[in-house]
Amino acid sequence: HTYPVTGYDGKKAARTEITSYPAGGTGDAKWSFTKVAVTPGTEYMYSDHYRSNTISDIIGQYTLTDGTFHYFGLKKEIQPNLAWQTISGTFVPPANATHVTFFHLISYVGFVEIDDADMHESGSGPPSETNAPVVEFTNPLEGNTLSGTVTLTASSTDDTAVTYIFYA
Repeated sequence: HTYPVTGYDGKKAARTEITSYPAGGTGDAKWSFTKVAVTPGTEYMYSDHYRSNTISDIIGQYTLTDGTFHYFGLKKEIQPNLAWQTISGTFVPPANATHVTFFHLISYVGFVEIDDADMHESGSGPPSETNAPVVEFTNPLEGNTLSGTVTLTASSTDDTAVTYIFYA
């Protein structure tokens, strides 16, 4: 992590970089937004200015009333661009969310620079998820000893819909 670097407006920005990645390595490097209190059912917008030489993602993390976390993909597979770009997305916290934070992350060798991250209320709407989906790993099973390349599989159920399962 490097701070400061020159931002899109000539002021300060932050740089997150992966300089090498071992064969078969896993993990990511991320810039993290400060946790912000949210009101369930209210629509918010997150945005930031970025530039990158590798694919990046913006992942949200809700803190729930019971202290657990729920993750969601705000923007996935953001294409690299060496010129400063603005990216944004809207979201509606579920009924049991108290706070949200965002991770603008990379999972490959390269860098992402972030400037002027912002989150604000953009309007009202119905909760995007009042009952969290249930996701269970079907492979590997709990207690398995693993080595080598492992294929992850999962099943999910929800009272509305499951569009996809994101492994992070």
